[in-house]
Amino acid sequence: MTQFESRRTGRGFTLIELLIVIVIMGVLATVVLKVMGNMSRDARRVATEEAVFQTVHAIEIYKQYTGGNIPDLITSWDPLTRQTTVNGVQVGPFLSDPPKNRMVAGGNMSAVVDGNAPVIYLGTSSFQYDYAAGSGSARFIAAFEEGP
Repeated sequence: MTQFESRRTGRGFTLIELLIVIVIMGVLATVVLKVMGNMSRDARRVATEEAVFQTVHAIEIYKQYTGGNIPDLITSWDPLTRQTTVNGVQVGPFLSDPPKNRMVAGGNMSAVVDGNAPVIYLGTSSFQYDYAAGSGSARFIAAFEEGP
């Protein structure tokens, strides 16, 4: 065997082959992690949209039972989550637990602010509810952005 002949017998991989496989695996891992991150965010958004949907329906049922009165969700979730008496009539509960906004990082995921302006970023609050001391529209929305 001369100095330039290969001693390779066909067993094992060269360094170049191993590096190519590692690079390909790294690219695939990056793609998979990106997809998984998007799926997680989408799942949180769908869960929050469903919580808003259920809460809006609970508010409508509350209004039907109480002659058009809207629940005060600014001070407490009790009008929808516990049996309460309104105008001498016992109503509820309409929800088993307060809704949670899974799109807002930190803060109280069930916090509500009073207002009727379109709001995208609510700070540490999760929901906006137009209560206005009982004379509001009962519009209930969620924050879907984490803010600046």
